[in-house]
Amino acid sequence: MNHTRCHFLRFVLRQLSTLVVLALATGTSLNPLPAAQPSELFELWPPGKAPGATGADPSQGEQLVTSRRRTFDQYTNIAIPKVAVFLAPEEKRTGSAVVVCPGGGMQRLAYEHEGVEIADWLNPLGISVFVLKYRVPSPSSTALLDVQRAVGLIRSRADEFHIDGQRLGIMGFSAGGEVALLLATHNDRRGYEPIDAADQFSCRPASACLVYPGGLVSRSGELRADIADKLDASSTPEMFIVHAFMDASINSLALALELKKKNVGCEMHIYREGGHGFGARESALPLSGWKASYIEWIRAQGFLDPSFVSSYAMELAERLPAATSLRPLTDLNRLATLDNGYAVQRLLVKAQNSADTIAGYKAGFVTAAAQQSVGLTGPMTGVLFRSGWTAADEIVQLDLSTLGPTAIETELGFIVSRGLDIATHISTEKQIKGAFDAIVPVIELPIDLKSRMSGELRAADIAAANIGSKKYLVASTSTSPDDYRPSDLHIVLKMDGKPLHQVEGDAINAGLWSHLITVVNQIVDQGYTLRSGDIVIAGALGTVHIAEPGHYSADYGGLGQIDFTIK
Repeated sequence: MNHTRCHFLRFVLRQLSTLVVLALATGTSLNPLPAAQPSELFELWPPGKAPGATGADPSQGEQLVTSRRRTFDQYTNIAIPKVAVFLAPEEKRTGSAVVVCPGGGMQRLAYEHEGVEIADWLNPLGISVFVLKYRVPSPSSTALLDVQRAVGLIRSRADEFHIDGQRLGIMGFSAGGEVALLLATHNDRRGYEPIDAADQFSCRPASACLVYPGGLVSRSGELRADIADKLDASSTPEMFIVHAFMDASINSLALALELKKKNVGCEMHIYREGGHGFGARESALPLSGWKASYIEWIRAQGFLDPSFVSSYAMELAERLPAATSLRPLTDLNRLATLDNGYAVQRLLVKAQNSADTIAGYKAGFVTAAAQQSVGLTGPMTGVLFRSGWTAADEIVQLDLSTLGPTAIETELGFIVSRGLDIATHISTEKQIKGAFDAIVPVIELPIDLKSRMSGELRAADIAAANIGSKKYLVASTSTSPDDYRPSDLHIVLKMDGKPLHQVEGDAINAGLWSHLITVVNQIVDQGYTLRSGDIVIAGALGTVHIAEPGHYSADYGGLGQIDFTIK
């Protein structure tokens, strides 16, 4: 037995010797990969001008905590707050960035595993990381001043850092989660007198990720009033919350309930095991999956889209309402894809949804010829807003000077069934019929993109701007999907008594019900949930006409009629 053991030990030693020789020859370390090193470490405040109270002694310098044995380094006595800059590699950067606030109970900073290691994780994914070394020991009110200042400074140098200031989020762990939440709720103005131009930049984060946040509840177990009172759907960014059920605190639960009450968007992950302080380190436990979920969450919000997508969305947001000429997306980037176009559309919807509510969705390019004209293999979808919905119970009066360059389309609308939300794919005709309570005649008056965009438009160009409609007129008459036969469709559109077009039978490529399945699934794939009462406009039936002054009448046979006048 001993002889065998000696042979085994000699074998192990030979293997280790070989590894050492190889490591020396190739310059490879036998240790785990070292943590990322910041490209820059900058101070937040001019000397002597840092506001707020702190218990840190500037004469002593930062101190490594040795009194508490941990698997990660912690620092205390941080009297001069700084930001450690970890930029994403040039070949991978997306323009997105996040300010990271480590935890430590406002007494210490877990700078290693809740700071630097976050950069190790996110930088290879194209996300730049700014680790905030806020003042400790200090009250959270002082940390709030530090993070407000940090966000302004980072945004003031966005071009230098190669980031999009509009895609700068916040992430906080434990006590750092409290700091992150304070920033998410206290960003309408600084808590200090402005010092320089950096303080003119908004300090509102684009998103907020709170990982086992601490210090959020009062002694009664309710969310602190200074936080709850500041939660507002119009100004508080959407949140991503991570917590372990075995964590002793209830901070995340209390926050999530209040977010629900205030209609602030939130995605929350609660894992049974994990305790407190797991950071972003790997584990066989399910909680290790929070990182992948976070990436998918920010991806769905457009934070990982190419930078030209967000810049074009901002351009369209300014020009679309003004009825001025529009630059096609493919003029900005000739390689722009249909997915890029939809990404622009989602950003526009997100921006407009703060002032208007989604009332439904629309499809276009429903015939084979229309799809082939722009290189599509299926229909195109867009979003409709409540402000465009117009009841057509009687003659509707419209003004061309208000509408601007507009088209006229005869369509069918499908009203999502009462009490039903649709967030998953539909696969059968029975399912798609059950998705809707009623079918109604609709006249859509979308923006005439061809008159506002020059050149030959591609699918990406149209998808990007295919948002809303100036008006869509919805008849009060309806029929049940169970009673409707697409082959019986009959539409006659007239202007001043003269026929413009006539539609007979199922004119939709692939058939109405199959088409609707495709449309609904495509809407879901874009990240939307169809709500009860929403309308889905199936696409233009018949010729698309440019709106001109006159009296129009659309006769849908047994489905009803819509009359409108354009002056």
